[in-house]
Amino acid sequence: MPKPAYRLGHLCKLDFIMERVLSSEQIEQFITRGWTKIEAAFDPKIALECQDFLWGKLHERYDVVREDKATWKPPMAFIAENYNTPPFDGCATERLRDGVIDIIGKDRWVAENETGQWGWWPVNFSVGADQKWDVPGDQWHFDGPTEANFVQQASNGLLMICLFSSIGPRGGGTLIVEGSHQIVARYLAENPGHTQQEGIKGCIASSEYLQRLSACGEDFVENAWSSHRGPIIPFEMNLTPRIEEFMNATFTDEFATELRVIELTGEPGDVYLGHPLMFHSPSFNHSGAPRFMCNRKTPLFEDMKFEREDAEYSALEESIRRALKISVAS
Repeated sequence: MPKPAYRLGHLCKLDFIMERVLSSEQIEQFITRGWTKIEAAFDPKIALECQDFLWGKLHERYDVVREDKATWKPPMAFIAENYNTPPFDGCATERLRDGVIDIIGKDRWVAENETGQWGWWPVNFSVGADQKWDVPGDQWHFDGPTEANFVQQASNGLLMICLFSSIGPRGGGTLIVEGSHQIVARYLAENPGHTQQEGIKGCIASSEYLQRLSACGEDFVENAWSSHRGPIIPFEMNLTPRIEEFMNATFTDEFATELRVIELTGEPGDVYLGHPLMFHSPSFNHSGAPRFMCNRKTPLFEDMKFEREDAEYSALEESIRRALKISVAS
């Protein structure tokens, strides 16, 4: 796949986008910060019905009993399956579909008119519950093919994070680095074809902020992701230097990119639409309640285009155009 030719100049307007679910402010937030949230994207009652189904799977595979916390022994339990049957098919609502279209454009999403697959469930019971809650120093990554990655590739679509339980602060919600999609876009544009791991390492090396964020390395979590569940530390909003630096302050890099770590919280049925090139990481769960969520991708029919004759760029394309400072082709 050849490296696209970029042309610098004035940025285009998104006048052609017809808002369906997201407001213009939400769309602009996605373009600049890399994420937005659709509250009640699907019925919370259906989300809880899905959770009931998953509890049954947990009982079958891990001997976990919902009413007996003593059986919640694995800090993280994986259900590596996808579902498109009831009640999961009820999550594919018109509201969610139209919110996705607001970002990636009409008729550009492979599964736009399909129920889709809902799955690969990392059920976080108590990861890191016996340790102090902090901003992790490892597992920061962006999703993409294991092999060759390109800034315009169609396979990514969006990072759709779907909530099936209430997730409050320090309750195991995904951590994201808003604005980091701009760093990744610039890196992949200059280094097309890198593997995912090469891309992650290269992006970190190219950014002072990501270097500091990842400075703690693997020793930071003390193997908590595979350890047995320990005693739950009482919920406290005490601050650490890393929380102060990365969550309570915004860093502006040399490209004027504003970077900050955000914790994704919400209620059953909420869906976050994240940029496919955004750095994110799992977090510790200090809530005492299991966290149910899944990631769903929205692959595109074709690679993104950053120079269209009709200038009808999706919000996703425009987010990358701005990162690369591309103008409309003349």
